[in-house]
Amino acid sequence: MQESSNKNPLQVIGLMVVYVDDFLLVSDQGPIRNGLLEALRTVWTLAKEETLTVDHPITFLGIQLQLRKNGDVFLNQREFVESIISKHGKAGDKGIAAVQIDKFPPDLDIPSPQELKSLQGFSGEFNWLATRTRPDISYYTSVLASACSRYCAWSLQLAIKILRYLITTIDQGILLTCDGDLTELVAWTDAGFAGSDTKSQNGLVITWGGSIIVWRSSRQTVSALSTAEASPLRASRAQGSAPAAWGGGGPRSGPACCGPERTAARG
Repeated sequence: MQESSNKNPLQVIGLMVVYVDDFLLVSDQGPIRNGLLEALRTVWTLAKEETLTVDHPITFLGIQLQLRKNGDVFLNQREFVESIISKHGKAGDKGIAAVQIDKFPPDLDIPSPQELKSLQGFSGEFNWLATRTRPDISYYTSVLASACSRYCAWSLQLAIKILRYLITTIDQGILLTCDGDLTELVAWTDAGFAGSDTKSQNGLVITWGGSIIVWRSSRQTVSALSTAEASPLRASRAQGSAPAAWGGGGPRSGPACCGPERTAARG
C-alpha cells in the first residue's frame, strides 16, 4: 500500500499470495513491482518469471489462471481432474450431467481399513477441487466424507458418480469478474431439511463484487424439527460469515440484512 491523498490516504498497489515457496504477485507493471522482484532475488533464487496475459495462461498451486480480453480471470483445475480420472481408470467412461444421491442403506456397511483408506483418498481428491475452484461438488464431497466410514459400497458408488460428473464438467471453474460492485457483499444460503432424526445440510456461497470468494457445504450442528427451523439456522450462519469475509469488521456503513435466500452487506 502507498499514500495517495488526504481523502484516501492508503491505496492498494498490489497483492502477494505466498504458499510455502510459491509466490503470486498481482500488481501493475512498473518500478514498484520490479523493485520488489529484485529484492526477492537477493534473498532467494527465483524460478523463471511468468506473466499472466490473454495469450499466456499460468498455473499456480495446480490452479490454471486464464485472463480474458475484458479483464476477467477464469480459475480452473482441468489438469488435476484429468489426473484423478486417469488414476481411477475412468478416462474412457461416459460422463453424467448431475449426481443423484440415493438414500443411505438401512444397515451399516463398515469398510475394512484398506477400503476406508481408498474412500478417504477419494474424499481428499474431491475436497482439493471443492475448496479451490469447484463449489458445485462441495455438497457431494461433504456427504461422501461423512458416510465413508459407515456405508462402504454406497460411498464407493457415490465416488464413481462424482468422477463421472467431473468428466462432463471438466472445464468448469470460477470466474473472477472485473465489472462487479466492490461495495456489495452478498451471502447466499440454502438448507435441505433431512428429517428430525438426523442433521440437515447447509449450503453457503458468498460473493464480493459479483465474484465467488467463499463457499461451504456442511451438516448443521443440531437436528432441525422442520424446514422452518432449518432455514433460520442456515441464515444465521451466513449473517456471521458475510462480515468475516469482508475483513473482520463488516462494512463501514449500511446494514447487513438477512432474508430467506440471501444475506447482503453493503458499504
